[in-house]
Amino acid sequence: YSINYLSQRINWVINFKKSTIGFEEDLFFGQPLAVKDNAVVISASNTILSYNAVNGSRYFKVPLSVALKPLVTSNNIFLLTNSNSLVCLDKITGKVIWAKKISNQFLNKKQIKLGKKMGSFIDMTIAQNEIFILSKNGYLLTFNYKNGFLNYFDKISRSSFSSRMTFSNGHMYILDNNYRLLKYN
Repeated sequence: YSINYLSQRINWVINFKKSTIGFEEDLFFGQPLAVKDNAVVISASNTILSYNAVNGSRYFKVPLSVALKPLVTSNNIFLLTNSNSLVCLDKITGKVIWAKKISNQFLNKKQIKLGKKMGSFIDMTIAQNEIFILSKNGYLLTFNYKNGFLNYFDKISRSSFSSRMTFSNGHMYILDNNYRLLKYN
């Protein structure tokens, strides 16, 4: 449902059953929806859909299964797939701009060894023109948002994380599992 906040009236409704859009999706296996500049991005069990937030018309449907909430910018949608690929889509057409398998970017023995210990990914955000991804086991990865190449990869915490990343005044803040506030430059 799209509801006008001021008038409390329904703008449009989309039913995710076969009769409406040609397939049935289970939204309970998806990620939270993302909204930016009149685009609503929905990840269902194995599909990414983008709709016009004003009139409900569909921009695109792409068969991808994502692990984290999509990131939507003015021009792009960034996704982390269940197969650990980082994907950049055009926000309006859904065309793949670039896609990178994360493990294929580990170039030396240390990175390959650490990559096997990362665990699952728990958070993804964009800050300072980079894509930041945190793993459950305390690893931070950053990627160039223009091409998806790995910029940084290392273990930044001995324990795992219990919060999402927050950025302020050029620093990243996060809580670890011991509820200690960690600050990174």
